[in-house]
Amino acid sequence: MRMRSLMLAVCLMLGASAVQAQVRFAPEIAFGSDADFGIGGRVNFGLTSLFKTPGFFGVGEFIYFFPSGPINYWEINGNLGYLITVRGNVKPYVLGGLNIGHASADCGGFNGCSSTDAGVNLGGGINIHTHGKLLPFIEGRIQLGHGDEFVVTGGLYF
Repeated sequence: MRMRSLMLAVCLMLGASAVQAQVRFAPEIAFGSDADFGIGGRVNFGLTSLFKTPGFFGVGEFIYFFPSGPINYWEINGNLGYLITVRGNVKPYVLGGLNIGHASADCGGFNGCSSTDAGVNLGGGINIHTHGKLLPFIEGRIQLGHGDEFVVTGGLYF
């Protein structure tokens, strides 16, 4: 029950912050050191008006992984990021936030075995500004707290 309350609180905070922000969506692919290949989607929204400082943004994402073996695994991430000011088309950023991961498997009975755990994300990435509306990105982060996994994601904001 506490996990559902935490997930709801994170979603409400992200949604409330996005109301007055520039919002971008992106499909993404992910590769995890333990969870193998994954696909997902993310939303990115500026938080300049909230922090009164340019460069802050929020990211919410859902990734469904395809680990080897009879295991199902997905995760929800809510991160706060900060763009590092540099010249050029490649814009680096740092980020940190919360991770909620859910694993389940068929245990041979009527009810499957499952586990939902929370952890912390720490990482960074780059946005590659093009002359069009599309914005490619690549990101790496360590997830601490449940399984300590390194995840690399990449995608294309539109």
